[in-house]
Amino acid sequence: MNKYIKKYNKENVKRLRTLQSKRPKDYWKLLNKIKSKSNVEHPDLQDLNTEEQRNDPDINVNDIYTNLDANNHLNAPFTSVEIDKCIKLLKNNKSPGIDKVLNENIKCTKTQMLPIYVKLFNIILETVYIPSNWSEGMIIRIFKNKGDSKDPEKYRPIIRLSCVGKLFISILNERLKQTYKPK
Repeated sequence: MNKYIKKYNKENVKRLRTLQSKRPKDYWKLLNKIKSKSNVEHPDLQDLNTEEQRNDPDINVNDIYTNLDANNHLNAPFTSVEIDKCIKLLKNNKSPGIDKVLNENIKCTKTQMLPIYVKLFNIILETVYIPSNWSEGMIIRIFKNKGDSKDPEKYRPIIRLSCVGKLFISILNERLKQTYKPK
């Protein structure tokens, strides 16, 4: 089932990308149509299994439902509470990425921007389209304070990534931690 869901989502992303540049009006229609399809009915897993599989003692249906619950939690829309929690965990004095947005900016404008972050992150979750500048980084060389400063070996590279992109990743990471806690 996940294979078909991924295929469907990929097709929608492809369609959205072409429509976004060529026909913006149709782009927004399709985007709103996708958003409104959040209550899709899924077939009962018992019906998908054969009689042999249902009676097989090695196959535990409860495990299948547990995995579905985990997937539902991971794919649930983001809430302002979980985004707010991750914003509070952002560290100050971190370098911004190409978009020049600092963690301090995100923290200071939290009350005004939180609803926008919720909408943005949920659109990303639904369309599976991550802004390209979130995956672009600026490589900076930092001197190790050892040896000759003209020697390239005495520098270490760091990559400056988008702070908004890192916020999105931290939210996903928190969900993964909650879903797969050791028992």
